[in-house]
Amino acid sequence: MKRKENKYNAYLSILETGVRDMGSVHGSYLGEPLGDYPPSECSLSTYSTNLRAYYGELKKGGIVVDKYPVDPEVAIDLVLNGPMVKLTLRDDEEECLKLDKISDAFIFGLEGGFQTLMAKKITTPSWRGLDYVSPRQYVQMWREVGARIGTRVRNHIEWEDGTRENIPKYADRWVQP
Repeated sequence: MKRKENKYNAYLSILETGVRDMGSVHGSYLGEPLGDYPPSECSLSTYSTNLRAYYGELKKGGIVVDKYPVDPEVAIDLVLNGPMVKLTLRDDEEECLKLDKISDAFIFGLEGGFQTLMAKKITTPSWRGLDYVSPRQYVQMWREVGARIGTRVRNHIEWEDGTRENIPKYADRWVQP
């Protein structure tokens, strides 16, 4: 009798690499709603250089943002100074951090890197580093600096450059190509 392949629940809306040679994979998804509460936005990051191992976690229609082709200095600048993605925003929606909605006690209680980022936002309100944009805008932002963009269609990734990459079977996901 042939054993069935393990099934897993594909749930990621966006799957992306970190900056070249820094070895990370990041995924974003909406959690299940709880009672009267809407779905919560969730993300995960792991140290890995094997993006294709995570293709199977991407839901149908989900987007892959491969930042490896982007110049590392450009990518780091965009990560630190560009907006983050928020899956619940519609195509042209943005959500800018409103400083008047944050208490002084909270701002001054921040430490380390968060304190630095908040100081940047306070002194330069037009800075986008703590703002959010829709998935469409986020993908376009990375596309413009040279990231490779793909979409999950059935059991493969269709890249915008016309190439197609099969999603490995569960047992083969960790084998480097």
